Amino acid sequence: MLNVDGVINGNYRCNLAGCDLNRKFGKNTSKILHSSVYYTKHLLKEIINVEKKPFFLYLDMHGHSVDNNVFQYGNQLQELEKPLKNALSPKLFPYLMSQQLDYFSFSYCSFKMPKSKHDTARISLFHELRIPFVYTLEASFCGPNVGKNKDQHFSIGDLKNIGKAVLKSCWAFKCRELDGSNLLKQIQNTAEQ
Repeated sequence: MLNVDGVINGNYRCNLAGCDLNRKFGKNTSKILHSSVYYTKHLLKEIINVEKKPFFLYLDMHGHSVDNNVFQYGNQLQELEKPLKNALSPKLFPYLMSQQLDYFSFSYCSFKMPKSKHDTARISLFHELRIPFVYTLEASFCGPNVGKNKDQHFSIGDLKNIGKAVLKSCWAFKCRELDGSNLLKQIQNTAEQ
């Protein structure tokens, strides 16, 4: 939770300084105005320097006020200055999520990186810290419009299931227990539908 002061006071996007913290991950992060973001980035850099290896995945979780269901935004690996060798498709993690939750919408997922989003955690951490798989997981404020709980708000049980699906998907994604070539074909077929 990076927006503690804002959320306590009823804001979901802005902190008490009036800043949308998810637009403050770029190079101009202020230690005073965006302290939670500043120190999160500092911690990530410190861990990378001490461990001498980069993070594999970073997941930023948000509520979405317009679209239904659960979905993700990801990045395009070819956008990195030095492309990663043998990297998995960025669509794999969202695909794994879609296989576990009937209210996860793979078709709502996007991997575009518009300039207007470059100071978000997803794009900034991808470029600045070279974390290959940075995602924003969005869960609708309105709930799902598909699945068995269609047209209902998400329950605490639904939110717990999202958490379980995240952990299972992270495990499968990192361990690469699945047959990548067949899985990538399935992802492509799903993405084209």
